[in-house]
Amino acid sequence: AVYRQNIRSISGQLSVPRENTADAVIFLCQQGMEGGRAFADIISGKAYPSGKLTDTWALSYSDVPFGDEYSYRNSDVRKQIYREGIYLGYRYYDTYNVPVRYHFGFGLSYTDFKIKSEKAELDGECCEVTVSVKNTGGYPGREVVQLYVAQPRVDGLLQPVKELKAFRRTALQPGQTVTLTFPITDDMLAFYTADNTLRVEPGTFTFMVGGSSK
Repeated sequence: AVYRQNIRSISGQLSVPRENTADAVIFLCQQGMEGGRAFADIISGKAYPSGKLTDTWALSYSDVPFGDEYSYRNSDVRKQIYREGIYLGYRYYDTYNVPVRYHFGFGLSYTDFKIKSEKAELDGECCEVTVSVKNTGGYPGREVVQLYVAQPRVDGLLQPVKELKAFRRTALQPGQTVTLTFPITDDMLAFYTADNTLRVEPGTFTFMVGGSSK
């Protein structure tokens, strides 16, 4: 729906009939020698798409932090200094609530899924997050369940609002539900403090699960 709305605004400039707009897009690149066969399998229904974006698609290039300092924009195509620090990719857009075209981890299939956080349990020093995933559509499909962690806020320390810590891929028939368990390890909770020490800060940790960073 987001893509269709965007196309409609573009088609108004190009005088393209509204009925020619697309309901969905298959993004296919760097697929290799067998890419044509894979594409044919997807559009014929022999296989189903289940890919996820590994970056964030901004609404406008002007939304990219320090975008004017990249490549030819700073007159130096041989040297690039990245100034985002920890606010790279979705960490920036999500932390500062910048609207985007497609979030990190976004992807569609021929079916729909419902992801539900079931419980988080702490047993001594061991913690687990349990999630259920149901294929609510009429076709087989795969969903990639992503686990994000929001750490306790520390005064004076730059921190993203959340970070991806784990993911699991499912393969579900229509109506099928599967339960996934994510063990929470120390490295998922630790972060570098102002004195460059990697440690787990005391406080409340929030675990979030979904099909994208949104």
